Amino acid sequence: MNITLQPESGEPIYLQIVHAIAEGIRSGQLPPGYKLPTVRELSAQMKIARGTIKHAYDELGQMGLIEMTQGRGTFVLAQESSSRKERAMAAIDSLLDQLEKMSFTPWEIEVILQLKLRERSERVPHVRIAAVDCNPETLSAIVNQLSTIRDVDIYQFILRDVLASPNQVEEDTDLVVVTSTHYAQLERVIADRSRLSRIALSPAAHTVAELAKMNDLYRIGVLCVSDEFEKIARKGCASFIGPSCKVEAARFGAGGLEEFLARQDGLVVPSGYLAFCSGSEVDLIQAFGHRHPIVPYEYKIDTGSFLYLEDRVEEIRKRK
Repeated sequence: MNITLQPESGEPIYLQIVHAIAEGIRSGQLPPGYKLPTVRELSAQMKIARGTIKHAYDELGQMGLIEMTQGRGTFVLAQESSSRKERAMAAIDSLLDQLEKMSFTPWEIEVILQLKLRERSERVPHVRIAAVDCNPETLSAIVNQLSTIRDVDIYQFILRDVLASPNQVEEDTDLVVVTSTHYAQLERVIADRSRLSRIALSPAAHTVAELAKMNDLYRIGVLCVSDEFEKIARKGCASFIGPSCKVEAARFGAGGLEEFLARQDGLVVPSGYLAFCSGSEVDLIQAFGHRHPIVPYEYKIDTGSFLYLEDRVEEIRKRK
């Protein structure tokens, strides 16, 4: 697998890696089931920091292009065929061919497309969503999923802040999204309850599967930001690994991470944990991952909740 980087382009290195691998997958050069180099192998091959490679692989994983399985490796996933997507790509290729015939440079084409997209975006009314939860880890997972809904602006709020000052979500948002666990709390303080929309969350299937692979004799470390998420992770370990597993928790940024990891046989972290940790912590976690399993604890909005939420967003957009 050859990846050519262009440092002078100004595009982050990890994104160049993402785009190169994604293009290889889409073109068929990297077929489904193809085993990619490990983070360590690609880091050595490209002479790039492991953290950069890991960031690229995490991004590709979130895009659904690859799957990283502890102990087995990183593999290209089969992509669902989509005639609608293929038609869109063909239409874009046709437009680019026409613009090139008109002697526009790639840079000029990019500027033109950005201007036209901005014009269209400004014509479409955006729905403002306030996402509320008790901890930043789960809140981040919720926001990532809500961001897949088109033409929405999402604002994050910690539950305790909203309970202390509910006006902050009532004045500037069209919809307040909260989990079923905390719905009743917000219902008591939000004046316009019609703007409340509850969602149900559950651990992602792959999270449950990876936790279940851990023997209940393991010493499990939970690395997180908040007490609330620690409780969630502890409950998940007891449910999916076994009640006799020994769980120890630590916080990002608190120091002593190397000693903490040395005591563990496995590690549970929030999904998207890179947003919560420093560069030195990333290196320690990655080094730990070369010898032991690491499970990102990911929550998913259930399908029924998400479809209902999309319908509500569309109703609000039409009223605007």
